[in-house]
Amino acid sequence: MTTIMTSTLAETDWLMFIGRLHPLVVHMPIGMLAALVIVEMMTVFKKPEKITATRRFLVWATALSAITAAVAGWFLAGEGGYAEDLLFWHRWIGIAFAVVLFIGAVIALTPRWASVLVRFVVLSLALGLMTVAGHMGGTMTHGETYLTRYAPPFIANLIGPGEAADAPAPVESNEAGSDAQIVLAMLEARCYECHGASKQKGRLRLDTPDGIATVTVAGDPSKSEMFRRISLPQGDFDIMPPEGEPIGDAEVLAVMRWIRDGAETMPTPPPTVPAPNADTSLTSETSEPSTPAPSESEIIESARTDFGAFVTELPGDELVVDLSLGSEPLDVAKFAELAPIAPRVVDLSLAGRTITGELGEITFERLERLRLERSNADDAFVNAMLDRTPRLRKLNLHSTPVTDGVLGAIEASPALERVVLFETGVTGAAIESLRARRPELVIEKGEALADAFTVSGGPRLILAADYSTNRIALMREVALGAPTTVWEFEIDNIHDLHILPNGNILFQTSWTQLVEVNPETNETVWSYDASTMNRENEGERVEVHAFERRPDGSTMIAESGPSRIIEVDHDGKLLSATPLTVDNPDPHHDTRLVRTTPEGNYLVAHEFDGVVREYDRVGNVIWAYDVPTSWTDPITGAQHEGEGNALFSAVRLDTGNTLIGTGNGHGVIEVNPEGEIVWSVAQNEIEGVTLTWVTTVQRLSNGNTVIGNCHAGEGQPQIIEVTPEKELVWKFYDFKRFGNALSNSFVTEDTHGGP
Repeated sequence: MTTIMTSTLAETDWLMFIGRLHPLVVHMPIGMLAALVIVEMMTVFKKPEKITATRRFLVWATALSAITAAVAGWFLAGEGGYAEDLLFWHRWIGIAFAVVLFIGAVIALTPRWASVLVRFVVLSLALGLMTVAGHMGGTMTHGETYLTRYAPPFIANLIGPGEAADAPAPVESNEAGSDAQIVLAMLEARCYECHGASKQKGRLRLDTPDGIATVTVAGDPSKSEMFRRISLPQGDFDIMPPEGEPIGDAEVLAVMRWIRDGAETMPTPPPTVPAPNADTSLTSETSEPSTPAPSESEIIESARTDFGAFVTELPGDELVVDLSLGSEPLDVAKFAELAPIAPRVVDLSLAGRTITGELGEITFERLERLRLERSNADDAFVNAMLDRTPRLRKLNLHSTPVTDGVLGAIEASPALERVVLFETGVTGAAIESLRARRPELVIEKGEALADAFTVSGGPRLILAADYSTNRIALMREVALGAPTTVWEFEIDNIHDLHILPNGNILFQTSWTQLVEVNPETNETVWSYDASTMNRENEGERVEVHAFERRPDGSTMIAESGPSRIIEVDHDGKLLSATPLTVDNPDPHHDTRLVRTTPEGNYLVAHEFDGVVREYDRVGNVIWAYDVPTSWTDPITGAQHEGEGNALFSAVRLDTGNTLIGTGNGHGVIEVNPEGEIVWSVAQNEIEGVTLTWVTTVQRLSNGNTVIGNCHAGEGQPQIIEVTPEKELVWKFYDFKRFGNALSNSFVTEDTHGGP
C-alpha cells in the first residue's frame, strides 16, 4: 500500500494541481480587501490612538491571500489555452496587486499605517489593480463580451463594443449565401467568444482553419465532433454552446451539408445586407403591394384541406403530419407551401402515396421519423429527403422501389438509428457491407409472409408489440423458439392488437389512433381517431386501451376518460354507447383490455378499481369480481402474495370461467361464475420464470395457457406457455426486436407441448 501511494504521489503534477486552485483562492483577497477597506474607512472618523492587532492581521491576511492567488494563477497559466497578450497583462497586474498589498502589510507593522494618506494610496492602488486584473480574468474565462452581452444598451456602449444592442440573429435559411458562409456566420456569432483569438477554451480555436479541422472529419458529419455537439438535444451536458439558445435547426443542417461536402474552411463572409435607405428603385417603383403571408395555423389548415393531411399538434410546438390516407398522386413540389411549418414537423408519413414532382428547397430540420412504406419513393427521392433531414432517426422504406443507390445517403445520415428495407431492391450483400461500416445502425430486411396465419402442428406465428421500441411485429418461427420478422409497423403507444379473420392486423399507433393494416401490402385500410371522432365534450381527455372487431364489421372501442364503450361502423359513425361504472376515474387507468362475451356482453378489466365487471349493452353490471392481492392455490393449497390488483386482462372461457391477467399481482387466476379460484399461476411457480407484470392471457384449444410477462427485464421470457399442470412448454425471449415493455401478444394455435 505504501509503495502504491508513493508511486501515485510521485506521478502527481503538483504545480498543475496548485494552478487549478486559482479560481477558488482568487476570491479570497477580493472579499478580504472589501472588509479591509470598510474597517479602515471606519478609522477615519473614530481615529484610534494605535493600530490594533486585528487591523494588522486583516492587512496581512489580505496580502497573503493575494500572493497565494497570484502563485496559483502563475502555475495555471502554464496549462495554455489563453490569449497571450491578455494573459501577460492579467498575470503581471495580478502580481502588482499582491506586491502592493504586501507593501501595505509591511507598513502596517509601523506607525506610518496610521496616516490616512498612506492607507488611501495603498488601498486605492490595490482596488484599481484588482478591478483591472479581475476584468481581464473574466474576459479570459467567459470571452470578450461577458460584461456587455446582457447589459442594457446605454451601459454596453459606455463599456465598449458588445452584443447587447446588435446580437447576431440565428440564420433561418441558406438563401443569403452558401453553407460555408452560414457556418462562418454561426461560428462568429456563437463560438468565437470561447474559442477565438482572446480565449481558447479547451485549447480549441474555431477562428482558424487548423482549429476547425480538429473537430471536423471532411465528408462524414457523423464522425465530426462539431456536428455532434451542436445537434445534441437541448439540456444535454455536452451540447454546444453550453449557454443561451441552441444552434438553430437551419444552421445545424448547413453544418451537416458543409462537412459532408468537404468542410472547406474560412469561406468568404456573407454578403452585407443593404442599408434600409439603399436604392431599391429597380423593384420598389413597379412592385404590387404584397399580400400578408399566411399564418402557421392557416398553413396547417391548408395542409388538411388541400393535401388531405392528418395533422396532430404536439406539446413543444411539434407536428405529426400523416399524408398516408390520400389516394390521389401527391405532387411534392407543392410542399413549398408548407415550408413555414416544416421546421416543426417531427413525424411525416407518405405511406402508400404515389409521389410526383421535384421536392424543391424545403427542409425538415427537426424530422425524426419518415414513413415511405408502400409508396413509389425511389432512390432520387429518398436521397433528396435524407439531404433535408439532419436529425432523422427512423426511416421506413418497406415495399418501395429503392435499390442499393440509397445506402450512401443512409450511411451519411449521422442521426439515423433504424431503417426498414423489407421487400425492396436493396441487396443483402450491400446491407451487410453497410452494417460493417455502421454497426450501430439497425437495418431490418425481413421475409415474405407465410401462407396462413393459423398453423397446426408446427412453428407458430406470433404477433407482439412493445411501445418502448415503437414496434408491432408479426413473426414466424423458422424453428421452435427461433422467430423471424415477416411484417412490422411503427407505433407510439399500444395496449391492444388483433389478427382479423381476413388476415389484416387491427392495432393502435397511439392512445387515440386505431388502424387496420393489410400486412401483405402494408396498406392502411381503416383508421379511427378517438381524439376527434364522436366526442361529446370538446377538449375532453380520452385514451383507448381496448378495442375489438365485431362479427358484423363494426368496431368496439373502450374509451377511458369518458368511461364508456362505443361501437362504430366502418365510417366511424357512432352506433351505440354503453356507460361504465368506475370507482377511481382516470383517463389512463379506467380500463385495460375489454372483450365481448358469447352473449354479447362486455367483460371489462378495470385497472385502477382492481375489478372485473361484466356489463350488458345498456351499462348494467351483471357480474363482478374483485381481484385479490393474494390467493390460495386450489391445487397445492399454497398461499400466494401479490403486490397489487391492477389487472390487465380478463377473458371469458368456453367453460364459463374467467381467465384474468392480474397485472402487478404477478400471476394468472381462473375463477368460476361464483368467484372461486379454480386454477392459478403465481409469480415464482414456474421454474426459471419470474412473472412481473402479467398482461395478455390466452387459453389454447389444447388447454395450455399463454401468458404475457411484461417489465420482467432481460434474463426473463416476455411470453410463456404452460400446461394445466403448470409445466413450461414454450417461451418467447427477444430483446433485439423488443424491449422491456412487450405488453401485448397473440400466438397462433399449434399442437406442440399439448396432449
